[in-house]
Amino acid sequence: IRRVKNGDIVVNMNGQYIGNVTSCAPNAEGYQIGLALVDRKFTQEGTEIGIFSIKHGKKLVKENQINKLKFEEEKPKIQLKLGEKVLMHEKALVLPRFMIEKGKMERPLMK
Repeated sequence: IRRVKNGDIVVNMNGQYIGNVTSCAPNAEGYQIGLALVDRKFTQEGTEIGIFSIKHGKKLVKENQINKLKFEEEKPKIQLKLGEKVLMHEKALVLPRFMIEKGKMERPLMK
């Protein structure tokens, strides 16, 4: 799995753009845990989302990144030949805001 970075594109499971990653880091178990600003309709715990890890650089701006997702440079799907690759998103899952510690059964209470 490619490393997820600030600015990566977040989509719903229908491929519709819903936001951007703001930060991400691996946890002790090697999973990537991150934050993203997304449409409120897709923030419920357990919602499956997709993340496109895209090339980053000073010359790329958000508008260009979104345009790349329109697959303008990609071959039309009808012209694909057996074995050719297409751009895919990485599956991700919306987690609770306050994670449950290992060995505990419930989340800490907010005061």
